[in-house]
Amino acid sequence: RLLAQLTHQVAVVQYPSLRHSAMRHLELVPVGERRLLVVIITDTGRVEQRTLDLAEPTTELAVAELRTRLNALVSGQRLAQLVGTLERLPETFAPGDRDLVRSVIQILEETLAEESEERIVLAGTANLARGGGMDFTHTLSPVLEALEEQVVLLRLLTEMASDSVGVAVRIGHETQHEGFLETSFVTTGYGNDGDAVARIGSIGPTRMDYPGTIAAVRAVARYLSRILAA
Repeated sequence: RLLAQLTHQVAVVQYPSLRHSAMRHLELVPVGERRLLVVIITDTGRVEQRTLDLAEPTTELAVAELRTRLNALVSGQRLAQLVGTLERLPETFAPGDRDLVRSVIQILEETLAEESEERIVLAGTANLARGGGMDFTHTLSPVLEALEEQVVLLRLLTEMASDSVGVAVRIGHETQHEGFLETSFVTTGYGNDGDAVARIGSIGPTRMDYPGTIAAVRAVARYLSRILAA
């Protein structure tokens, strides 16, 4: 919303991807003898919760040991790299606790494998129908329909991530989508420690104020990055 207010255009923010995130903390909470709540917290502030039903009862002591050893092992590690790291862990536990360890590792692997993590959010779509430079020659319908296609937007953001390490710009036909022929995209990455975990940007007409839009996108990305690093 802040970016949309600054540019008077449509703002798009990609959610941090689990594939580009690192583990900050893993919490295991017993909610009964045969049930465990697994909470995954990443360095981007993302929280994933899963409930695990156990075949055999477990003890708080076993859960506490697993929690401690897992956090020592995975803290600061990229989520995408943890699968190989965890393969040999069950064998280091007592035989009676190995099923518990394998079950928790399976939950982690299933969470990392989910494709539903790729999400974006839009703000300021109403700006398309207002003045202030949102000047389109033809009807807005193709633009509005294209904005509803999250797969298209995610593809564009992913491609623009490889265009430039800083601010990337695509104008009109460079978007390679008929609905965006009269629009321009200005995007940049955000994250902590200079490592981009996702992208943020602004979508407007091809006759937008490029210097102003680039400055606004860069400023909000830096602001968001500082929040994630805090």
